[in-house]
Formats: sequence, C-alpha cells, structure tokens
Amino acid sequence: MPRAEYLVRSAASRISISCSTLEAFGFPVAEALLMGAPVLCGDIPAHVELVRRARAGALFPARNPRALASRPIETLSGARTPDRMTTVPEDWSWRSRAAQHLATYVALLGANAQRVDATAEFAAA
Repeated sequence: MPRAEYLVRSAASRISISCSTLEAFGFPVAEALLMGAPVLCGDIPAHVELVRRARAGALFPARNPRALASRPIETLSGARTPDRMTTVPEDWSWRSRAAQHLATYVALLGANAQRVDATAEFAAA
C-alpha cells in the first residue's frame, strides 16, 4: 500500500491496535497517534511513554489475551474510547529526539569517561 494511502487510512480508522510486546520506540503507535487515530496498545515501556507524552491513546495489559479481546470491543461499542491526540508534543520532532539521544550518550560517556579512555588506549595499542 502506498504510504499516502496508509496515512489516510490510519487517520480514518475506528481503532489502531498494537499488541507488540517489544519495541524500542513504537513508531507505528506514534504514527497512529499523530494521525489522530484512537490508539490501543500493550503497556510495554515504549508504549507507556508514547501514550503519556501524547496524552492520548489507551493501554491494556500486554500479554493478556482477555484484555486484547475485550478492550477493542469496548472501544468499538463506544463504551471506552481512547483520547485522540489533538496537539503534537514539543519534544516529538526528529531534531528533539536526536538531541535527547545525544544527551543520553554524552551523559553515559561522561559517567564512563575513564573506561572509555582506557578502551581508546587499548584500541590504539
């Protein structure tokens, strides 16, 4: 499916579900949130962070088949509809995410500066 069509369909969806149990960032969840889709996702750390920052979407217990089965039914029936994202958080730009990653790396390198120096000396020898 062409990307443009995918985005149009995401924005028009009645629900977007991610039952992934391992994500580093959760790009499909972030994309669905940005498109304004009602998002349901498992409560893994990456999804928890995205839903919290977006102030939208809803979580269900990951690896819980009953929750995965019941929560979409509740959403589609209108009983429990996840909030949709209405504004993009300031720190959701690629530039902001890159700066956050860089700051983390610098902090880790600073905390391990002696170890890094020793590794560099070993590699140079």
